[in-house]
Amino acid sequence: MGSRLRWSPDPAEFVMRRLDEAEAATLQAIAAGASLDAGEGGELIALAPDSTMIFDEAEQFALAPLVCSCDDEGWHATERDPSKVLVRIYDRREIARDCIARRESPNPFLRDEPFLHVLASGWRDHSDWYAGWGPDGEDFGRTRRSAPRPTDTEHEPPAIDD
Repeated sequence: MGSRLRWSPDPAEFVMRRLDEAEAATLQAIAAGASLDAGEGGELIALAPDSTMIFDEAEQFALAPLVCSCDDEGWHATERDPSKVLVRIYDRREIARDCIARRESPNPFLRDEPFLHVLASGWRDHSDWYAGWGPDGEDFGRTRRSAPRPTDTEHEPPAIDD
């Protein structure tokens, strides 16, 4: 009788793709000399001295866990400096690379797959999210309140006076 292998997507690949998307959008904002903010509809925008850039949906999803936080009032841009967001991206990429390197460890207690699942959880509303990456193989949505998507018009961010 053959064994049954259960296939699941690679959380490291998922995290690295989201970080690549976030990095591309952040580098666009840096090149434009822009700061990051939340628009009237809750979308992420880059405010340049002479223009406003609205990120596409993939960029919104990639940037949201790095730039925004959500509370009962909705989404808020908590980090407006794209260079600091870039540092967050590089930090998470190094953590993911370290987790990938530990996969080869002969000691199963040194493997960091659960930590990759936690890194991936910032993008749990993404279409490529795999529900088995939640705690104990469960979907995070069942164990904590899911935050609204950054483009959710029902949760407009408050006006920000700088």
